[in-house]
Amino acid sequence: MPETSLTIRSYSGNKIRVESTEIKAEGGPEYPRLVIPIRLDLNPVKGYQEAEQRFVILDVQCSLFLQNHPFKIADTIASLYPCKVSNPNTSITYAIEFPMDLYRIGKLEEKRRGDIKLRLDFRFLIGLYKSLIIPGEEKQDIKDFLMDFESPSAQLYLEVPQSHWVEKILPSLGYLEYFLVEMPKGKKVIREAWNYLEKAESAFTRWETKAVFVNCREMGVLLDKTIKDKFGEANFAYVERWGRAYKQFSYFASLDLHIEDIKMSPKYSPEDVKVNKPDAEHLLIVTKSLIKYAEELLQEAE
Repeated sequence: MPETSLTIRSYSGNKIRVESTEIKAEGGPEYPRLVIPIRLDLNPVKGYQEAEQRFVILDVQCSLFLQNHPFKIADTIASLYPCKVSNPNTSITYAIEFPMDLYRIGKLEEKRRGDIKLRLDFRFLIGLYKSLIIPGEEKQDIKDFLMDFESPSAQLYLEVPQSHWVEKILPSLGYLEYFLVEMPKGKKVIREAWNYLEKAESAFTRWETKAVFVNCREMGVLLDKTIKDKFGEANFAYVERWGRAYKQFSYFASLDLHIEDIKMSPKYSPEDVKVNKPDAEHLLIVTKSLIKYAEELLQEAE
């Protein structure tokens, strides 16, 4: 379990721990949130030749970053409550929440390579207090008084396994559901084709299926021309290897283009003729495979 020290007045006997596989997501596409349970193992502050100093956690703020990137993902939603630390070996668990959106999730996915590596930057507000006896007419009373404040900070690095991130977290955030398949993206040689793919993915996050089909179809046309120019229209690689793959892709990618004509056909009931999210999702998967295949073919010809 990843952990780091929380130092209060030079005393570093306090720990912050996070179990990566306990991280979860909630809210779906309407109100996506990343929820990270943090465990605090705390002890009263020990000073040199001084009695243990009890304290209360008044506030915890946290910022979420990608490791090795300046990209700040989110700040915590304030939802904490004060907690006193008066006895040794006090354990507290907080569930801190980070607001998300599909744009930020998409940026995370651009940077992620397998496991996702995160950094938590904590800032605490600590109140150091003493218990004083207050005399009364009938009986004495003990009251706690804040004597001083501290604002310690800490950083925690953690890695969320790819399987947990892809299978548990992304679907709960309302993002694309993935097959857990390792497919290298390639070298992005055909920059314009990748631009079409990025537009298609962006359209999918907005559930604009028509725009997904348009951009994937245009990307296919560009790839076909590129392969043809490279090999020649009579070459085996273009006619048979590429031709068979592109034919199936082009047939499906043109479905949305012909949807109104198909509705007019007596073969189908008009209300059954439609293109939905599963169709766009399938096209995106096939498109990614096609662009990778095209770049591999071009690399063979070098």
